[in-house]
Amino acid sequence: MTIDHPPPALVPTLTEVVAQPAEAEQPAAPSDFLSLAPEDMAVPLSLPILSVTTETIAAALLQRIGPDLDRQIGETIARVLHEQMLGFNSRLQKAVAEVVHQAVVQGMSGGDQGSALGS
Repeated sequence: MTIDHPPPALVPTLTEVVAQPAEAEQPAAPSDFLSLAPEDMAVPLSLPILSVTTETIAAALLQRIGPDLDRQIGETIARVLHEQMLGFNSRLQKAVAEVVHQAVVQGMSGGDQGSALGS
């Protein structure tokens, strides 16, 4: 599945640098990674905390996709209901045809004398 549009502006991607401390050292090159001591690989506790809350992100996202999402949900519900009604219609036609067939068979065999023609 390929996405043809860029990601939303407020959602960081996996390749995007969100924040970097000013005094941070440059990371070790991949060839030097195995020679690092465990304490050199620890994440510093002085990383800045983002002031964006989940509610802010959710509100911005809902504002951006809300109208289109409402339309898509409405179209999906209409499509599924239409498909269900088509199935219901065919089952209803079969049930009515069966009842009519049974009535004709009973009428032809004389099984229901009270409803025979001409009585």
